[in-house]
Amino acid sequence: MMLRARSSSIAAAVLAALGLILLIWFPLHAQLTRRIKTSNFTWPEYYDQPISATNPTNRLKLLLRGAQAQYLSNDVVAITTARLEHYPPSGRGTNLLALSPFCHFDSDAHTVTGTGRVDIAADDGKIAVQGHTGFRFDMTNYVLDVSNRTRTVLRRTLMNPTNR
Repeated sequence: MMLRARSSSIAAAVLAALGLILLIWFPLHAQLTRRIKTSNFTWPEYYDQPISATNPTNRLKLLLRGAQAQYLSNDVVAITTARLEHYPPSGRGTNLLALSPFCHFDSDAHTVTGTGRVDIAADDGKIAVQGHTGFRFDMTNYVLDVSNRTRTVLRRTLMNPTNR
């Protein structure tokens, strides 16, 4: 009888200690994840439809890369030397290439934003945009806003595609 009472009190003490550890660990873990840094950050997004019936692999739609990234919360990542590439469904070339020294990626809102410089090339370099004081890319609707001190260059081949 005494052995049974002792083993149940040990089990209760172990459960209480585990509960206390979990109560301390979860808030601490949430604070630690804010400080996680990584090198060579990559975040791909794929088209929903497969390439073909015989090849179930989806094509790459977006690729966000950065030299370094720091998780600020579960959804927001600060990225240095960011590079965003958008690929057409054909998989040939890139529709858009955006480069920024620093930006924030919000995976929940599906946006990339920055308050500094952004350099954008589209349509195989036929369109070039330089923004100096802010941008926002809505990855859901493919809307790119570049604000203030913007310079846009349209190549002659874009305006007159027959004279190449």
